[in-house]
Amino acid sequence: MRFVSVLLVALIAVSPAFLATESMAEVQDGILISEVQPKGTEGFSIYNGNTCQLDLKGYYLTDGEGNLSFTKSLIIAPLTDITISFDIDAVQTFLERPDDSGFVAYEVGMFGIIADKSFKLADAGDGLCFYSPKKVLLDSVCWGNVTAEGWSGPAGDKPTNDRYLMRFSSTDTDTAADWRLSRPGMTDRTGGVSFIADVTPFTFPECHGAEIYDALGLAREEVLISIYQITSRNTMALLCLLAGRGVDVNVLLEGSPLGDRGQTNTERTMMKCLVDSGGTVRMINDSRSQDPSDPGDRFTYIHAKYAVIDGKTTIITSENWTESNMGTGDGNRGWGAVLDSEDYATYMREIFFNDSSTAFGDCKDLLALYPEQTGFESDLTYYDSGFTHYDGYKSTTFRNCSVSPILSPDNSYESLRSFIEGSETRVYAQQMDLSDSYLGISDDSPVSWMVDSASRGVDSRLLLDLTNDTGSKSAEIGLINTTTRMKAAGINGGEGFWLTHNKGVIADDGVWIGSVNWTDTSFFRNREVAVIIQSPDVADYYSSYFLGDWNNNDRSGKIAVEINCFDDHLPGDFGFFEVEIAPKGDYEYMWDIYGDGRFVRSSSISKISYEELEPGRHTLIVTVTEKGTGRSAVAMAEYIIDEQSQGTDSINVDFVYLAIVVSASVAALGIIRAEKTRDFREKRKRRNR
Repeated sequence: MRFVSVLLVALIAVSPAFLATESMAEVQDGILISEVQPKGTEGFSIYNGNTCQLDLKGYYLTDGEGNLSFTKSLIIAPLTDITISFDIDAVQTFLERPDDSGFVAYEVGMFGIIADKSFKLADAGDGLCFYSPKKVLLDSVCWGNVTAEGWSGPAGDKPTNDRYLMRFSSTDTDTAADWRLSRPGMTDRTGGVSFIADVTPFTFPECHGAEIYDALGLAREEVLISIYQITSRNTMALLCLLAGRGVDVNVLLEGSPLGDRGQTNTERTMMKCLVDSGGTVRMINDSRSQDPSDPGDRFTYIHAKYAVIDGKTTIITSENWTESNMGTGDGNRGWGAVLDSEDYATYMREIFFNDSSTAFGDCKDLLALYPEQTGFESDLTYYDSGFTHYDGYKSTTFRNCSVSPILSPDNSYESLRSFIEGSETRVYAQQMDLSDSYLGISDDSPVSWMVDSASRGVDSRLLLDLTNDTGSKSAEIGLINTTTRMKAAGINGGEGFWLTHNKGVIADDGVWIGSVNWTDTSFFRNREVAVIIQSPDVADYYSSYFLGDWNNNDRSGKIAVEINCFDDHLPGDFGFFEVEIAPKGDYEYMWDIYGDGRFVRSSSISKISYEELEPGRHTLIVTVTEKGTGRSAVAMAEYIIDEQSQGTDSINVDFVYLAIVVSASVAALGIIRAEKTRDFREKRKRRNR
């Protein structure tokens, strides 16, 4: 069964193309409950999924105690919704839609809509069932701690004063997965949409904003920017220059960033200059936009960092456009991409104009909020000579890549789950932080999805920033390395950058780039924007930077030893072992070949060869010690020597045959049984044959 959300219909006037990307197939039985609000003046919406109009006469709903019936003819047009409320004049979120949205509401007691006195939707928990004139159950929904006829599993979330239950899933499963809390002005888009684009990847701080400046500089008609923070004077100077040339420059800016430290006022002074140059600036979530009667903001933060240029090009980054990221200083480690695709740009334009609409009470023009705002006192002259790619850094464009838009709170959590769980060969994630919700290896967290991938033989690695670590991230790294087959490390600055602010993930030949942190707020309450790019070349591009950072991981705390697992059965006559370790450094290696102290050798390199080992099951134990510091890590792996071998216990420090990889904390034992693996590229080649 399929449907089109009432909210998408209600937003047609704000965003005329909204329905173009949504699937609109006929639903079974043709009709579904699409919204429910028990809080305040209660009401619900009904969706007609038929391609012809539907007369509701004879249909009825029950909450298990009373009925609401349609006793007269009431028509729902094809593929649209109507809302039923006990007071259509009430001021509440459920009924507050833009005037030109086409929203249609009917009041109980009119048009033959009759409700028993016992029909009342309980705030704490209740169920609502919808029946045909022949008493056939068409649909049901429940919330709180109540279940309803036809429903499976736990009930849905309880609505709040500023959030009502809205059907979200593209299929009707009669489970909580079909529903989420929403309000007017939230887009509620499902994932799975993809477009074809030419992709130019780049990284911070290496690019110093060059690709962004290049793309903005080509604008001729329109620039749309939705961003958490923009404090780069040179970027603002370019935007003022474009607006002065007649380009329609629109900026949506977060009005209350966390830990502001006075930067918002600096932003506003530069934004005033942009307005004076002919641009449009709107602030969202600013304290001055709050009306005491307003139910609340749509998003906790606008945390996205994207731009749409001339309806053709989209820029998406993990980084704010700050002085350090867009200038000559050492900025953050982050990823970004320029996507050339009219279809993708059209999709993102709709999101921008929806979010920047003033119809929902949380967004206003800069000068409406700050009529006394003064302009920037320093020079805002744009210069581009210093942004033509530093130190030989050169961008490359990869053609005809598949790109999928990702949004929070719409679909980022489930999209990331599918992205990671679908991996077969590698999952690399680089994150600044993990929230309290996702510390530890809990179920249904990104870390747990990576752990599960590692248990399937996927090369799974997590790299966390340790710049301001108070111990929780180091503890998480140790927990992962000593209890799972996944590998984790921390990085405390790097070559040319001081903070890992990235939110990037690589899964096989796909890359996730954007603003989504691994926190509940980022997944479910912020407006975040990311993109999944499917391209072996693009994935390898970012992988090279990830592995470079991985090999420069934390030198001040833990050693991460990696063991690429090998076949249990090894030839006894001649073979090789190798241990790989990060970070790179000067180490001593102690090899206990049988694991019982009978055959121990030391070396200053990570490779040994052997001849004619004893037949039977053995355990290789390798102790790695850093010269000068005494830091050490231990790794173990079991192996079997076949019976035909005649053991002479000969061993040489020599060639490379296999690599043993296990993750271990300093002075902590990491034990992982050896398993069969193959090199990533070989796996991919075989899979693509």
